[in-house]
Amino acid sequence: EQFVARLERLQFGRLVRCPERLGFGFALKTALSHVETPYVIVVQHDRNLVRPIDVEAVVRHVIANASWLKYVGFPTTTTLHYARFVLSKYAIRVEPVRLSDSYSVVPLLQWYDSTHVCETRHYRDFVYRGDLVKKGGFVEDKLGQKQLADIRTKGLGAHREYGTYVLDDGLDAPIVSHLDGHDALSYKKFKFVDHLEWA
Repeated sequence: EQFVARLERLQFGRLVRCPERLGFGFALKTALSHVETPYVIVVQHDRNLVRPIDVEAVVRHVIANASWLKYVGFPTTTTLHYARFVLSKYAIRVEPVRLSDSYSVVPLLQWYDSTHVCETRHYRDFVYRGDLVKKGGFVEDKLGQKQLADIRTKGLGAHREYGTYVLDDGLDAPIVSHLDGHDALSYKKFKFVDHLEWA
């Protein structure tokens, strides 16, 4: 109750409480039933913005590229050097797409629940169609795994229907970090290929 009271004092908008514990995926679905804007920013309770980002500019880029850009994730330590990461882990080469002098986006091979901007209709018509999001689970649990499997078996052409990208604003630092600090610990576990090997 203290946490809810603190949220209400922030006055970020209407606070919607679920009647029971639904898990992230269904709590988000419940919240989306109250959304009247064409775009949403999804921020998990334990994912802090650790540096400023012009969210309005990101939304403007999503609007300008609506035919293919549905979701823009803000980089974490896992997705900061994403092209290198997926080349090392999956042997899949992804290329950045320049949006402006300030921003590029890199295709994400799987949906992440971490902080992102998304077209509201994409959530309603694509993410929550069928039964990939389960009560008690996360969107990334099933949908993210299906996306990765589709891309690994069908190639990068399968990415188009998902429309997921991670933002690159040219700064070599995450925009979002996990409150418990495990992002920084996870990042140290990966051995990346040298940039000369994949340039």
